[in-house]
Amino acid sequence: MKRRQSEVSPDAVTHYVVAREQEATHRNCSRGIRKDCLAPSPNEACWRCRRYLDASVALQRTLGLPPWAVSPLDVDGPTPPLYMQKNNLIAPTWAAAWEIRCLIESELARKRPKEPA
Repeated sequence: MKRRQSEVSPDAVTHYVVAREQEATHRNCSRGIRKDCLAPSPNEACWRCRRYLDASVALQRTLGLPPWAVSPLDVDGPTPPLYMQKNNLIAPTWAAAWEIRCLIESELARKRPKEPA
């Protein structure tokens, strides 16, 4: 599951950005923290969460990652947490997700306007 910089398409970067913008809203809403959640029923996602979920799925598909793979949205460092390290199916996908996240973040940093010194 090796990725190269050329494999991180503009679509993947777009899906990543949209998901990151919606992530905090989704996390709070899905945990019941938001009192203004607009979900039609308890087991459905409100429109705010749906935007995050749709962007997350689109990112996985654009990157060609299988559904069980760790998403670049979920990694926070180069090594998985201890409870995940012994899982031979998931642990290897963590490193790939971290590599992809770093590529996407470097692409975003490259596109940001430089601050005057």
